[in-house]
Amino acid sequence: MKVGKEEIVGLVVALDRYVERDVEAWVAGWSEMARRIALALAGIPGLTAAVVTNTAGYEDVELTWDPEVVPLATDEVKAGLMAAEPRLAYLMTIRTRLLREGEDALVIRALRDFFRGAARSD
Repeated sequence: MKVGKEEIVGLVVALDRYVERDVEAWVAGWSEMARRIALALAGIPGLTAAVVTNTAGYEDVELTWDPEVVPLATDEVKAGLMAAEPRLAYLMTIRTRLLREGEDALVIRALRDFFRGAARSD
């Protein structure tokens, strides 16, 4: 298995960039995004967006909903979010580590639209 000089240079540059990063600021940014998402979703009937610290030490958002208000099963929520624009791959937890800066606004909009549309209006 040969490795070209371009791949070696790419690896060295990637490692240099990673070592130079302020990891604490990076992690703090993920946690801040989680808090923004949870706060923005707080007023949606039947939806609970809880900020939780994961085992890696940064915060995520866990979504739960009251089936009396949002009468959907987990599979229906997953399918609905995958069909939304932008598509969201939903696994009960929003991992902000996977988002770029500013993408939290897109996630908020998609979740608001979906859960408001799914809520019963009695």
